[in-house]
Amino acid sequence: MDVDFAAQQVLGKYWREADPAQRKRFVTAFYQSLLHTYGDALVEFTSDRLKVLPYQGDPAADRGTVRTEIRRSNGSLVAVNYSMRKTASGEWKAWDVVIEGNQLREELP
Repeated sequence: MDVDFAAQQVLGKYWREADPAQRKRFVTAFYQSLLHTYGDALVEFTSDRLKVLPYQGDPAADRGTVRTEIRRSNGSLVAVNYSMRKTASGEWKAWDVVIEGNQLREELP
């Protein structure tokens, strides 16, 4: 997960106004919030319930969406899409997650 980039997107224009210490504190708080909110769900996750859907995009692009379906214990499917970007080091990292059409991050005005 590209927490630094995700935090920057959440803050929007306020990221530019923050000094480095404020940015660092926000990234740390943002990361802790994600762990607290979604950590338990990730611990209970098993890979046999995940289906990665075929990619629909430009393979040469530096951004894309990985679409998945997760089968819940009651058998229902949940669509989970990961917004990915290629970092400067060449790694692909998720920076946003959309579950059944609902973004996990909220944009500030």
